[in-house]
Amino acid sequence: MVADNGGAIAIKGMNYQNAVISLVAIRNFEKEGFELVLEADDDFEVLYNNYHAYIQVKGEKAVSLSKMINHKKDRMGKMKKSMLDKHFESGDSSSEYKFVVYDFTKSDLEKMTVEEDELFQQSLKLSAEQELIVNNSKVKRFSLIKTPFENDMGVAQNYLLGEMAKTGIAVDNRVGQVLGELTTIIYRKSEYVIKQDSDRKYKKLVSKELRDILLKVSSLEMFSNIIDNLPYSPLKKSKIKLEKSKISTQQMYEKQSVTKFIQTELVSELDELSEVELIAKCLKLDVLKELDDNMSIAIIISAYCDIIEEVSFGQFQY
Repeated sequence: MVADNGGAIAIKGMNYQNAVISLVAIRNFEKEGFELVLEADDDFEVLYNNYHAYIQVKGEKAVSLSKMINHKKDRMGKMKKSMLDKHFESGDSSSEYKFVVYDFTKSDLEKMTVEEDELFQQSLKLSAEQELIVNNSKVKRFSLIKTPFENDMGVAQNYLLGEMAKTGIAVDNRVGQVLGELTTIIYRKSEYVIKQDSDRKYKKLVSKELRDILLKVSSLEMFSNIIDNLPYSPLKKSKIKLEKSKISTQQMYEKQSVTKFIQTELVSELDELSEVELIAKCLKLDVLKELDDNMSIAIIISAYCDIIEEVSFGQFQY
């Protein structure tokens, strides 16, 4: 069971879009090749195998089909593209398109049919009459998703905690901590500003990262405990903990390099090596030399915690 206090902690940075992305991640992260591409506005993409979906999130009241196809004029009097027209601009003839809402006009909903959905479990397909109104060749691959939670983050958070429990993720009092870790990373990746094409990788959240967040539950608590016991000032400890939340956005390569170093070069010493000694050895790595000291320590301890958890579950032998 989920702990009673699991949903009591308000998760900073969670909004409706973040909650929707978290729901997709929780339900689908174990699919082979699963990948999220997160944008700063109201849309994101989902990819796995040969599947590619473009998803737009509308966290507002009274969304309707007429609003979605409405063409407004700009300041110069030129007709602007509708929400759906802009949505259909991306992708190709095999792409899927989804609009996610919590509130939609009842008269429109009554004309739609409920179908199974590969990402959300359930979706709504437009009627033949509604498809004619939309008048776009891609409409056959379009579906509407109405979430089981509204734009109330307390309700959304509790729903997501329940979904995590159903999926077997963090079924103890750490469930809120794991969800907080997930939503923080989603927020940071969504807000990351691309300055050059090579930065696009920072907008992606792949299945390996999601498994590390959602399944390596005890490593989150372990990280905090290890930092608390290091011979640093309270301020430095706080800074190291803050840096940990940034690792998945920008420093995954460095973390993977540190993990490999510990598993290959230090494996015979792990039983006797203190955390202070471990940090000192890893700080000599070239891959960390350009990084802030607090970030480097966060990467080292995070990698170390993941390795310990793998040992606990028999996934790593040494």
